[in-house]
This record gives sequence, structure tokens and C-alpha cells, in this order.
Amino acid sequence: MPYKISIIGAGNVAWHLAKALDAAGHTLFEVYSRNPNHAAQLAQPYRAFAVNEVRLLKDDIDILLVCVSDDGIKEVAEQLKHRKFLIAHTGGAVDMNVLEGTSAYYGVFYPLQTLSAGKPVNFFDVPLCIEGNNKAAEMQLKALADTISNNVQYITTEQRRYLHLAAVFANNFSNAMYVSAAKILEAQGLDFKLLRPLIKETAEKIQALSTQTAQTGPAKRHDTTTLQKHLDLLPNGSDEEKIYKLLSEIISGRY
Repeated sequence: MPYKISIIGAGNVAWHLAKALDAAGHTLFEVYSRNPNHAAQLAQPYRAFAVNEVRLLKDDIDILLVCVSDDGIKEVAEQLKHRKFLIAHTGGAVDMNVLEGTSAYYGVFYPLQTLSAGKPVNFFDVPLCIEGNNKAAEMQLKALADTISNNVQYITTEQRRYLHLAAVFANNFSNAMYVSAAKILEAQGLDFKLLRPLIKETAEKIQALSTQTAQTGPAKRHDTTTLQKHLDLLPNGSDEEKIYKLLSEIISGRY
């Protein structure tokens, strides 16, 4: 069943969700963003309407998706009172009950994926974590999620907190390591592209092996000679030296 949907927010999550929802046959009706130009840019490809204030969002829709930063969800919720449609936020670390009072039906529609502008994502591969304040809300969120994802999970607010925490370790922190690796290579006139096959193999390996089994490297082997050689190459007191020491100690302690 196609739904009539409005979106609050015009960032990466909103852009990717709008594209997936449109492809699934749903109608994007209205878009609100604090930046009117951003709202207009997101609305235009789908012939949706850009609105300038949250209170101007019309009631004749099925679902409103709040796709703003975690810090912004409460602010938006305070402007939505006793609306007639289902309201769901897409935050990973925000309680579902922040939307209490916005509608009789509210919940969470959280895509567990890193989403960046200009990088297409196949939403059918993205885990969609849903939670509703009642059975009717959950059923509607499940029906919507099933149209764009093959991996829909009922996740409680408490579970989602830990899921989001784990995702930060797996994604945000690993990317921070790539930044350090690129910095080390660039200082020696080497291209980060040299590491891409290694990064790809590392990601693919944990599809077949446990994370514990997949670990390799000098810290796992307790190869103190190599560890010291690496530390000697890093500037004293640098972020990279601190990170190398800390992670090497953690890995060594696990094996």
C-alpha cells in the first residue's frame, strides 16, 4: 500500500530515504528544513512542497518522518502536538518517547547504515530498526519498512542505544583510523589507494569469520620488535602514537 509521506529535515538521511521511498511507489508530499533552500532542493525532484514552518505541515498524510540530528529531534517534537498521522524519528540514540504527545501513533524508523551525499545505497540491504508506541504504530512502520528493506528488525529503545554505540565503533572509529592511515601515507608521498584492497578484504573477511578469529597483526602476535619500530616512526605525542599504543595494548590483552 503506497503511503503519503512528509519529511522534516533535508540532510543525508532525508535524501536517501526520499529516494528509496519514491522508488517503492510512495508519495513525498511536503518537506520542512530550517534551511528553506535545502527543503526546496529535496522536494523538487519528487514534485513535493517545501514548507517554511513545522506548524504549516498539513494533516492529510499517512506518515511524518523526522530526519534531523539526534539533538534536533526534541526541538521538532515540541512543535508537533496532537497530529493525526504517524510520526517517527530516524535517530539512533534518542528515546522513542521523545515524540510522546506529538500523535497517538509514534515510533522510530532507524536505518542502520552510514549515509553520505553522492554515495548511492541499496536500501534493500540496509537493516531498518523499528519501534512503535503501540501495535498499530508498529504495524504501519513495519509495512512501510518492508517496501524498502529486506532486513526489518523490531528493536527497543534500550537495544537501539547499544546498537548505535556498536555502530560508532564499527564505522565512525574505523573511518577515523583511515584518516590517520592517510595522514601517515601522505607524509611519505604515498597514495591511500594502496590500502583499499586491504580495507576491502578486512571487511569481507568478517562475513565468513568471527571478529576474534579475523584479527591479525603484530599486537596479536605479541611482536614487540615490530611494535617498537612502528612507534619510532610516529611523532612523539601525536594522536597516531597515542592511538597505536592504546589499541596495541588492547589487542595484546585479548590474545
